[in-house]
This record gives sequence, C-alpha cells and structure tokens, in this order.
Amino acid sequence: MIEAIIIGLIVTVFGSVLLYAFRVRQLYVVIPRLFSVSALTSEGKIIEVRVFNKGRATEEDVLVALSPDRDYEVLASTDSSSALDGSFIRIPRIPPGDDYSVLMLVEGGDFTKD
Repeated sequence: MIEAIIIGLIVTVFGSVLLYAFRVRQLYVVIPRLFSVSALTSEGKIIEVRVFNKGRATEEDVLVALSPDRDYEVLASTDSSSALDGSFIRIPRIPPGDDYSVLMLVEGGDFTKD
C-alpha cells in the first residue's frame, strides 16, 4: 500500500515537472507560404517566416537559423527592430502570445518547407 502511494507521488511529481517544462517555453517557427512566382526574381522564391511565442514569458534575443547555402534579403517584416545577419534572423524580443513575421527573398538554391 505504501509502495503504491510512493509510486503515485513520484508519477505525479514527474508529470507536473514535464508539463511545467513544456509550458515555460513555447516558441514555434513555421513557414506558412512559399511564393514561387514573383516579379522580383525569376530564379528565387519569396517565403514568409513566422515565429510564435505561445509561452508565458517574453522571449529575448531570438535567433532563427536558415541554410547558409542561400542568399536572403528581407522584403518586409512586422517589426523594424529585427535584423538579417547572414543566414540568421535576429529578433530582439517577442512578447507572450505575440508573433513575428518576415517576408524574404531567397536565391541561390531551391527552398522548400523541409
């Protein structure tokens, strides 16, 4: 009987820690759209990169790494404080429940959602 209570407490504590770990940071990066036809380029693609902060805390100094084999150029973004540094998108902060979106021109190779 005591063993069952101890095992139940261990499982409860472990489950609580696991749930807490998933709720602390929830930062997601998605590429919802790939525009293969554009008047800006005949060889490249225009992509949209979105970063969502579903966590409860503000995420600071977010770095999104892209493939270094391609050339990137920012066409538009939802925040002027972000920067493109080579093949990295640097975002200074994303408040909880907010998202960041950037529209980019990609050249120098085939860009897929994979």
